Amino acid sequence: MSDIFVNIFNKRGQSLVLLAISAVVFLLLAGVVLDAGNIFWQYRQLRNYSDAAALAGAVELPQAAAARDSAAEYYSQNIAKGLKAVDAENNTIMYIGNGEDTLYVTSPFRDDRTFRLGVPSNWTIEVRAERIAKTFWLRLIGIRDIPIRARSVAKGGGGWNTSILASSKTGTQGGGYSLELSGSSNHFDRPASTNHNFKVTGSGNTGTVEYSGIIDNNHVSVNNKIASRYIDPLIPPVYDMMAYQGSATFKYVGDYTFPPDARLEGIYFIDGNVKLQSRISGKATIVATGDIKIVGNNIKLVPYDDGPMLFFAGNILEISGRGHTLNGVFYAPNGLLDMAAAYSNIYGGMVADIISFSASNVTLSYEIRYFPGEVKLIE
Repeated sequence: MSDIFVNIFNKRGQSLVLLAISAVVFLLLAGVVLDAGNIFWQYRQLRNYSDAAALAGAVELPQAAAARDSAAEYYSQNIAKGLKAVDAENNTIMYIGNGEDTLYVTSPFRDDRTFRLGVPSNWTIEVRAERIAKTFWLRLIGIRDIPIRARSVAKGGGGWNTSILASSKTGTQGGGYSLELSGSSNHFDRPASTNHNFKVTGSGNTGTVEYSGIIDNNHVSVNNKIASRYIDPLIPPVYDMMAYQGSATFKYVGDYTFPPDARLEGIYFIDGNVKLQSRISGKATIVATGDIKIVGNNIKLVPYDDGPMLFFAGNILEISGRGHTLNGVFYAPNGLLDMAAAYSNIYGGMVADIISFSASNVTLSYEIRYFPGEVKLIE
């Protein structure tokens, strides 16, 4: 009989031991789950803060110092604790606060992804946030804190900052150039850029040319004050022709000519080629599936409804004549833009696959309101 009681007590003792071990394991597992949830929540918070800081900084680009300060200030507001710059290395500023967060802000910034996207380094900002997250249950097994990290990269609203962009990366203009400046006495207040090679002839032209091709294949004649520099390839802005067709005020099928002295008001969509004669004025966006050719003089136009687009050609966009005042975007993404006007003022910018600028006495002034771009996260 005594043996029976001994066995019973032994089994009860074993059950109690197993129960105690199970309870400890359960509590540890529950602790791991709770701590893991807390760590994940803190990571999401850290990522949200770094995203917001990167976007806040990107608004200030290409002013790198202002962008870094803005990113740090915005992050500091989110965590409700002050951040102080304590170290600087190249383009990176390290900030620490009176909490657990450390912030690293870099601008200008470039990595493989921004290079592939064609976003210039001076239009990019990186924000890296680090935090030491305290644990609750895991400290029972000696894990008192876990480092967590978040990283965000944003591009500024310009993305590119040029008066002219010849987007072709192969170049089919005479001699294999995608950008050729052959006129005289023209001035660009922002760079004329090409994703390939360029050639500058003529005389008296002033400004800067940016290129992504082979330096030995470029040429600038001695009679021009044109500086040149290498850049990463640029991504041109993209506009949807069919969107303009859907919202057009006037639609024409076949070739169309705007007569002299016409007063324009609205979006004009032409399924064909277009010509503009002399002394045309007004607020208009002219979109054609074929060519757009300005053959008259003294044309004065601004985009319709404060939009960016002035001319959108499916093929060739050709501007000749003289005495023009034109505002907005000149866009020929799949063809040649041939600028051959004289004594004219252009406010906006030109984007085309190939650009030939044979004009004389033309001033091209960049207007950011026509190229607002998009501030956005890219990593």
